[in-house]
Amino acid sequence: MSRRSAHPETAILGLRWGTFGMAKASINTDKETAGRPAPNTLPPVRSSRSSGAPKRPLSVVIHLLKRLGLLVLPLTCTLAATLLSAQAPMTIPVVPDSSIRVDGVLDEAFWQTALAIELSYEVRPGENIAPPVATTVLLSYDQDHLLVGFRCLDPDPEQIRARFRERDNAWGDDFVGVVLDTFNDERRAFELMANPLGVQIDAVNDEVGGDYDTSWDAIWQSAGRITATGYEVEFAIPFRQLRFQPSAEAQTWGFDAVRSYPRVDRHHIGSFPRERGQNDYLSKAHKIRGFSSVQAGLNLELVPTITGARVDQRNPSGGFDSVDEEADLGFSGRWGVTPNWTLSGTVNPDFSQVEADVLKLDVNQQFTIFFPETRPFFLEGADTFATDLNLVHTRTVSDPSAAIKITGKQGKHTVGTFTARDQVANVLVPGSQGSRSASFDQTLSASAARYRYDLGTNSTIGALLTERSGNGYSNRVGATDMRWRPTKRDSLRLQTAFSDTRYNAAMVDAFGLEATDVGGYAIEGGYSHSRRNWNFNFNFQDRDKDFRADLGFLPQVDVRGFDSDAGYVWHGDETTAYNQLSTAAWVYNKQRQSGELLVEGFGINARGEFARETSAQIHAISETRRFGGRDFELVHGGFNASMRPTPWLRLSANGNLGDWIDFAGIQPADQTAFRLQAHLSLGRRFASRLVYNYSALDAKGSRLFIARAPEVRLLYYFNRRLYVRLIGQFTSVDTDPEAIGSATTAVREDLLTQLLGVYEVNPRTALFVGYGDTWDNEDTQLQPGGILEAPNLRRQSRAFFVKLGYSWQP
Repeated sequence: MSRRSAHPETAILGLRWGTFGMAKASINTDKETAGRPAPNTLPPVRSSRSSGAPKRPLSVVIHLLKRLGLLVLPLTCTLAATLLSAQAPMTIPVVPDSSIRVDGVLDEAFWQTALAIELSYEVRPGENIAPPVATTVLLSYDQDHLLVGFRCLDPDPEQIRARFRERDNAWGDDFVGVVLDTFNDERRAFELMANPLGVQIDAVNDEVGGDYDTSWDAIWQSAGRITATGYEVEFAIPFRQLRFQPSAEAQTWGFDAVRSYPRVDRHHIGSFPRERGQNDYLSKAHKIRGFSSVQAGLNLELVPTITGARVDQRNPSGGFDSVDEEADLGFSGRWGVTPNWTLSGTVNPDFSQVEADVLKLDVNQQFTIFFPETRPFFLEGADTFATDLNLVHTRTVSDPSAAIKITGKQGKHTVGTFTARDQVANVLVPGSQGSRSASFDQTLSASAARYRYDLGTNSTIGALLTERSGNGYSNRVGATDMRWRPTKRDSLRLQTAFSDTRYNAAMVDAFGLEATDVGGYAIEGGYSHSRRNWNFNFNFQDRDKDFRADLGFLPQVDVRGFDSDAGYVWHGDETTAYNQLSTAAWVYNKQRQSGELLVEGFGINARGEFARETSAQIHAISETRRFGGRDFELVHGGFNASMRPTPWLRLSANGNLGDWIDFAGIQPADQTAFRLQAHLSLGRRFASRLVYNYSALDAKGSRLFIARAPEVRLLYYFNRRLYVRLIGQFTSVDTDPEAIGSATTAVREDLLTQLLGVYEVNPRTALFVGYGDTWDNEDTQLQPGGILEAPNLRRQSRAFFVKLGYSWQP
């Protein structure tokens, strides 16, 4: 049993870190993503709607040449794209002494001479048309900071959406931001955004890997204010928080500025036109030049943490006894050895988090449930280790006593390595039709090393090594990977991996394994082609039955097969009632290595995007699944919908229904499952989220179970730094003992409540104070004759929690 998961406070405060982060009923804040830009999918093409855009001298020249008959249309387009992309970089002026006060008021003298760029294109839902509002971004820098100012005009400032929120959770508001391709390699960019009150959002956009990672948190300053004509926002971004190639000469970076303007539609506005159906957003970005002799300084960050907790549990007499009182001192450090290489480490870290996991019901699951990483140490540079096969999933490192990591980029070379000493061994044994997991009280080491080389303009090759070992157990994986983009519309990828695993006696006994030493391979790849109005994808996989990736998350092996899909998109304009319509169809086939069928079938879907941030999607699937030696013919479908009927309310729903399988009873069943959500915001300070999860399974005319999981989350923000949060989470699983052939408790109920106060100066300087309870009905049993005793929730534990972290940057 994991030492961490054995602590009652992990359940009370929502810190449920069991094996591989599997939590039976844990919840995470569902961050609003309806307004989030997706640079790799927005991309954009000129259309007749672009007539409202301001004319450039280049367009006038091309028009005259066309009138003279000297150019044909294809040559015109090619020349225009070439000339636009070849525009000289824009120079950013340096400020010897900025003396900036980041207050959202652009009154410093240097703003008058800063580089000014107009955001002249609406790229969604319009296609490179003139935007409905005017926006100017101002750029300057001193030796320590990139200085950014936004002037955002608005015809009706009372409609501006600006609310206090947690970091990275202001997607539902108006917001502005910058995109910085600091290596100018058109592969990866930092994105820093803020709403009109200065609430921050930051992310890393990996265009090659297709990953948009909001878990990256930089320490930077922002402030904003609403004015009589719109709003203004100021950024001061320390160079020490970015990675770039240091140089005594002037540097060239890729650059874009964005504004999200939500009214009846959410208008995404940028500084340059984009072409839909092409994977080259960063290659079309502006180029800015400056930053000569910029130094990141000492670039050292030290973060001591103090954590204290007291946990009480119910005793047999009904009272409470203290079962755990502890106060731990932890220490983490980060050193930017150079502006593009970072060394970080930690000793006796506090890896507990005040955020709980997303609620996922664990009933009738075929494979181990996946939960994402949320711990800051492992999130730093996490994209370096990401590959198509999930070979590095750091939540497998459950309770580290120490860890060290190095990540960086030098020219075309990207390198990352980390090693950790873990006090618990979480082990997952995958299979073709299910997986098993367990935790063992033994110490082991966990390490990974990654290398990637940039090829051409937007292709890569790479290698990855992982290792876990200790007390007679070991797992080693070696892998190579390749992404090749021969054109801006085509992409190919291939990854191969080989593993060698040795289990110790305790693991052999726990899992009933037939062999202690196993080894195998995994191959995965695919091809994608995208056009403005259609796309095609083909993927294949081949995983040997003895392949293991114990530092990653691969719950299924002994499988080979393919899936392929094709889709078509209709883009709306001002004459249509829709912003976008799309449809797609797909086929797939997976088998065991022996040739035995696992699943084959086909599916279709339809999706629409409309005004008021409304989207709706439905899908239908017909398939044959083989499980437990039986073939099941299944027809099922699902839906997904969301809308914002008012600026202060967002509603969403998704679900699945139709034929399914009772995996415990190996019999056909009917499934009904859905999730309803409502996000309510009142004024600038109050926010709430209401969620209702429902899942039911019927077989042979009887209901096997009904699972319900409602949750309420209330937040009140005093300002950007101080807020309180109340969570109430209830889970109920009602089973039919006769239908499932069991005489155990028919109703299992759990309740978790938590009150948390947070004062957060920046992502690593913060104070958390919390109290929580857990309740259940474990004493409820069936009486003689099958009569169910009335469920009786009793408080089983309570906990007090305090955590203080301080980021010191000398």
